Amino acid sequence: MVLAIIGGGWLYLSRNPNFIEDLRSRINRPQDLPQEFDISNVIQYEDVANWNFERDPVITDIVSVDSENQTMDLTFILPTGFITERFSEGDPELTVKITCTKDESSLYITSIPKEFQDSDRLEAKLSWEGIDIFSEAGDGDYLIGICANEECSEINHGCQLHRIVAEE
Repeated sequence: MVLAIIGGGWLYLSRNPNFIEDLRSRINRPQDLPQEFDISNVIQYEDVANWNFERDPVITDIVSVDSENQTMDLTFILPTGFITERFSEGDPELTVKITCTKDESSLYITSIPKEFQDSDRLEAKLSWEGIDIFSEAGDGDYLIGICANEECSEINHGCQLHRIVAEE
């Protein structure tokens, strides 16, 4: 089962190199952000001077989860200005403390149909609100959230966990 999900995810991502960009355009606004916030605005924060850690989310890929220490190893995807400033030429991976409460943590699922066609539109659907992020998160999921500081050593609110699932 796990191999089927991993294989389906790999197949989907290999056929859809623009998946991350599409995902960014469909992700909902974190619960505790102002109503006028639109997650697609993250894309415009190319210059680190425009990125505000108190307001603007980061989009990351989860590499590993350590629930005992409440940390995750994350690879940063956006905003690019922050990544360039923080990591220079190095790998944009960082161990980050995750302190989002259950009330501000949610899980979104994107299902890939068995007969998926490149032209099919996929949509991330809210599956659960009020989740224990460490019980639900796994390698290969995506985490979107608001950093507690400019270094993003902690993500402390607006946590959205996104998972890709291959249908059987």
